Amino acid sequence: MDQPRPAFSFRNLPAITFIAVGLGVAGTLVVTIALLAASGEDYGRYGEARRALMFDGAAQSTQVILYSLGLFALAKRYVGAPRLLAQVAAWLMFAGLAWLVMNMVWNLFRPAGAREAYKAVGLIQSLVLLAASILLTIAADAWRRVPVAAAGLIVLQLTSYSFPVIGELIGKAIDGDVLIQRLYITTREVLTGLSLLFVAGALAAGGRAQPENPAVAARGFRLAYGVLIARVLAAIYMVLVGFAAVRSPETAKLLALTGPLVLIGTQLVLAIAIAWISVTRVDGMPRFRIGIAAAGLFWYAMLQLEGLPELVRGLWGGYDGRYGGELRPTDMFSVVGPIVSILSLALVGSAIISFASQRANAQLGTAATSRTVGFVVVSLSAVALPSFVSAIRTPSSSLMLALMIGVGGVVALLLLTGLMRKASEAVEALPGIPAARVVQVNTRD
Repeated sequence: MDQPRPAFSFRNLPAITFIAVGLGVAGTLVVTIALLAASGEDYGRYGEARRALMFDGAAQSTQVILYSLGLFALAKRYVGAPRLLAQVAAWLMFAGLAWLVMNMVWNLFRPAGAREAYKAVGLIQSLVLLAASILLTIAADAWRRVPVAAAGLIVLQLTSYSFPVIGELIGKAIDGDVLIQRLYITTREVLTGLSLLFVAGALAAGGRAQPENPAVAARGFRLAYGVLIARVLAAIYMVLVGFAAVRSPETAKLLALTGPLVLIGTQLVLAIAIAWISVTRVDGMPRFRIGIAAAGLFWYAMLQLEGLPELVRGLWGGYDGRYGGELRPTDMFSVVGPIVSILSLALVGSAIISFASQRANAQLGTAATSRTVGFVVVSLSAVALPSFVSAIRTPSSSLMLALMIGVGGVVALLLLTGLMRKASEAVEALPGIPAARVVQVNTRD
């Protein structure tokens, strides 16, 4: 007799789902602590907490992406209506990125009537997220499996600031009191995270078991390999253009903008590839570790996106001083951001080392260890070199330093590129799901 399935299953959830919830709560807590520790009055505290606000903005955007990707992975375990509903809910969840887009437009163009535009975007976002939540609870059969979490998820959407009537009344009631606002926002974030976790757990419990599929993971490593090759070529190009930029201010501006654009684009695709590997079952591959790596890569890309409009204005229009003193958005995480990215990629290398050990693949383990260590050492050295710029006075010395940084970045990327290729070959060689065969049955005796 078959055993009844549990109402929810955390064990079958993709690792990135847990990471998404934890990252959203962490970002909210960071802002709350920073605002409460600030010495300003009411909204004046937000100016002092600008670094925390940028951290939280990138964390919230990363949470949206990770949770949506986790839902897509869970949807594949279903067929029919539940699969379609879960996929539609996952697509609608991306509406959570609306604030990032709106802030970028505002910081870049400063359009008139921004308050009305923010209100309209908030309303649309609230309605879309409510629809996504309803579809998700239906797909997961959450009203039967985890009714408290299903009801809580809907209620929490109805009480968001941007939602008509209820949300607006709550917003007006606590308007002007930063302490009450932050306590309310933090409580909502924690409860929303828990509700999402249980509803996703219900979705994980109802679907079929996830089979081992090394072919999909191998495609993820191949995509990462291709992205890193593109980044190597872009890095070589920028090093060569850097020589022309020394004598041309306009070329220097274009180079200063091209660098972040290339970084953001390749970082996003690389993060998607790593997240793809994380949600794929390959025995011996530490998916939680790879999930953390994907989160770090997404976070740094979102951070770069937040600072991109201000970078453009700084290059061609001048900074407006809204962030205070000489501290610009692009400077806030100029060291921490790259270090997070480096450590994230090092986690991928560490996961490959663990995989090689579990599969007794000594050749891959040795290559992964040497290449990961080399990548970390060279990359961190390249990050540390700019700290010596202030001590360099001559243009030739500055150019030599920039060349060294560029060459160091290329070498580090080449080490990592080779590792991704070796990992894709090793994973692809694993036995996967056997091919289906059509068998003709003779019914005549």
